[in-house]
Amino acid sequence: MVCSALQKIGIRESWVTEFVSMMLFVYIGCGTAAVTKRGTTQGDWYVTIALAFGIGIAVLAYATAHRSGGHINCAVTIALMISQDCEVVDGIGIIFFQLLGSICGAGLLAATVPEALDTTTNLGCNAVATGYSVGNAFVGETFMTFLLMYTVYETAVSTRPVTRTKPNSDHQPVMAPLAIGLSVFLAHIVLLNITGCSINPTRSFGPAVVASAMGASGVWTDFWVFVVAPIFGASIAAVCKVVDAKFSVESSEKPVDKVGKRSAEHSPLSINSINGVIEEKQNQENLTELV
Repeated sequence: MVCSALQKIGIRESWVTEFVSMMLFVYIGCGTAAVTKRGTTQGDWYVTIALAFGIGIAVLAYATAHRSGGHINCAVTIALMISQDCEVVDGIGIIFFQLLGSICGAGLLAATVPEALDTTTNLGCNAVATGYSVGNAFVGETFMTFLLMYTVYETAVSTRPVTRTKPNSDHQPVMAPLAIGLSVFLAHIVLLNITGCSINPTRSFGPAVVASAMGASGVWTDFWVFVVAPIFGASIAAVCKVVDAKFSVESSEKPVDKVGKRSAEHSPLSINSINGVIEEKQNQENLTELV
């Protein structure tokens, strides 16, 4: 009902959906990071945070895919626009509302967790960790976003994946959100100790805005990495998808390989060849009678 009312003033359902899903995603993921204390076993902290982001994406994708496609990431939206799987106008609106949702999610998190009890000290903002270079962070963010986008294309966009109940576009990829969530989980396992794992510029944007407004310092120092690298990685996956689709179309349009095959006209079982054999036999019988 709310979406129908908003559509009357030009606000699309997909935009509102992405606003809500991004707000929840930031609150859940960054909220888990903000309230989880690092214990003596570092792996426990990693798995907890990674699961929060991975399961969060899976749940929200299941909840919103039928309304907006379940992007929840502007890098994903940009890649889908590149591959023409998302309209440009719709994509721009989705990104704008994702940014608003990210800010609102971070604001709600700030209202939930007192600054003194925030274990991240900055609402889970991303930053390049000590001992790692900007180059290290850029490569990691690029490659892990490529993993995410590759998973999106092969499990949700493609009409042939095992995530569909049947291999055609008439059947929904019901297992795709789970695979996408697991890819986000894996990315966090790798990158948490390097960058805090962004792979999502909109996820990084809201906490940075709110944390800086609250007086946190250094949140914008390496912020460009968490914008450029994810978009770059997702765009590589989009280009690969476009190239693959182009070659698939060309392959389907090629004539059937004639090596080791014969056309119907020259096949031993074709009508023409059978008639030829009959005519040849009749000619031989006529010659015999004449002799």
